[in-house]
Amino acid sequence: MKKLNYLLILCLLLSGPISWGQKFKLETSVGSSHVMWYENQQTIDFSTQITFQKPNSKKLFFVRLKTYGNIHHSPVNLANYIFIEPQNAPTNLNNLESAYRGGEAELGIKWQHKAKKSEPFLFPLVSIYSKSLARRISTPTYKYIEEEKYSLHGITAGFGLKIPGKSDFTVSTQVFEPIIREVTLFGRYVGVPFQTLSTANDLSFKGKIEYKRQQIGATFMYELLNLGSSSNPNSKSIPASSVHFLSAYLTYYF
Repeated sequence: MKKLNYLLILCLLLSGPISWGQKFKLETSVGSSHVMWYENQQTIDFSTQITFQKPNSKKLFFVRLKTYGNIHHSPVNLANYIFIEPQNAPTNLNNLESAYRGGEAELGIKWQHKAKKSEPFLFPLVSIYSKSLARRISTPTYKYIEEEKYSLHGITAGFGLKIPGKSDFTVSTQVFEPIIREVTLFGRYVGVPFQTLSTANDLSFKGKIEYKRQQIGATFMYELLNLGSSSNPNSKSIPASSVHFLSAYLTYYF
């Protein structure tokens, strides 16, 4: 994730003297996601993307960064949550609540993507994709009890359909295959941080619909993220789970 942040900054620094308007384009977005995991939560999202394409080229390169965090906390259903409670734990740990946060980075390329084409066209795309998601457990008294943090790094492949016109429409789908899968367990009472590779991780998926008119656009996205599981006999085993994201964004194109 940090390496992609540095790459984005480098692109910004280098883009000035080499025809920003013709080759580089910047867009920023703000929106919200409805996250359906152990609990249902609403997040506020911020993202930015830089694209690079030479005039008359059919290859478009892009770098995208996104961060999100929850708007409100949600009560934890103790029937679906296993908490490691030590002998000297406080007696008010039944009123647990959760908060979600995370981020993502993507570096990719689209083929057969000609900027000035006036008829609908299909294009394939591949990317290096990194996704992180954390679930923090707390109480009104103790702000930090336990946290699970997932990091998935891998590749995506998919295709899209662009319909140019006075208003542009783009529909795209991608399949995500994590190569590196990690889950980290931090705990106020667990006494470690503990990190292990996660297993039994299925393919993930995301689909997106984009609308653009002049410098304003809107995006609607659905993502299914399969997190896998981890096993630790000395701490806490985490079962496999899936997260569903329903997102909507407003975008400004510079």
